[in-house]
Amino acid sequence: GAAVDALDLPHLAVRAGELVALRGPSGAGKTTALRVLAGVQPVVAGTVVVGDVLHVPQRPTLPHARTVADALEPLATDDERWAALADVGLAAEVAALPEGLATPLGEGGAGLSSGQRQRLALARALALAARHPVVLLLDEPTAHLDADAERVVVARLREAAARGCAVLVVSHRRALLAAVDRAVDVAAPAAHSVDISSSGAASSTHSVDTSPSRTPSGRRSVDRVRGAGGRPGRVWCWASGRPGTAVALGASSWVSGLVLTGAAAWLLVRASDLPPVLSLSTAVVLVRGSAVARPLLRYLERLVSHQVAFARLGAWRSQVYAALVPRVPGPGPLRRGALLARVVDDV
Repeated sequence: GAAVDALDLPHLAVRAGELVALRGPSGAGKTTALRVLAGVQPVVAGTVVVGDVLHVPQRPTLPHARTVADALEPLATDDERWAALADVGLAAEVAALPEGLATPLGEGGAGLSSGQRQRLALARALALAARHPVVLLLDEPTAHLDADAERVVVARLREAAARGCAVLVVSHRRALLAAVDRAVDVAAPAAHSVDISSSGAASSTHSVDTSPSRTPSGRRSVDRVRGAGGRPGRVWCWASGRPGTAVALGASSWVSGLVLTGAAAWLLVRASDLPPVLSLSTAVVLVRGSAVARPLLRYLERLVSHQVAFARLGAWRSQVYAALVPRVPGPGPLRRGALLARVVDDV
């Protein structure tokens, strides 16, 4: 197929000890550049050479964190966690939370503000980078921060670069752009198409910590789900709520079996009496018709009865799920879909 270039960046080199910024208009491909370097997005054309990577996206969701302490999981002790939080000016705010480091977090870091989530993710990345120099890829690290918090974060990024990390940031904030060693301008890609072949795509081998892709959520009625796959679903959806249809088809199949048995028996008994040809033809037609109708009606009966059963099962499960949702306690379960997985775990 054909696709428009997502990024037009002929060359980018960030050396250890440098703090480099990517700047440019929205949609120019700055976030795409970080995703490619982090190995999140496959490389279609060009070459990427990068060392150990820590990637903090623009909106970190802390996917595996159920508490503030979980978000700093690689740090073994509470002292290390508090020190990491203090480095980004977040220690006082976490200490003011009802349960401190044990404060529960909802899905996507719910319970914290955008700036707090940003600094929590930065605290983890900077703490790991302090152990050994890495490549830090930070997408708008100061976007949700006030001026004081921004100054603290900028100072920590300068310290990380001084320790030998290669720090690449995407930013529009003047305070951060003024502190970088150099800024690389990223222009919007030209609106021309390039061919993408299956053999030309190379996936990165880096293991990075990033937020999961979004999945559409919401309630979808059972009636809408039924028959969504194609014509057979539309043909039979009229019978999905009618168990009487399945009963009628089963009875018709049973009657066809009786007709087949009776007509065949009549032919065997009366054949020696040489009945009229019209009577023989009628019996033959009944035998052939009932022989075809019996398995066909049985198949339709099974099809409709299974559809009725599965439709009712789906409706009952949806009702159970809808009844349980309002009863979910506060910030406890925290994960969308976990309750539904438990309801349908028997499948």
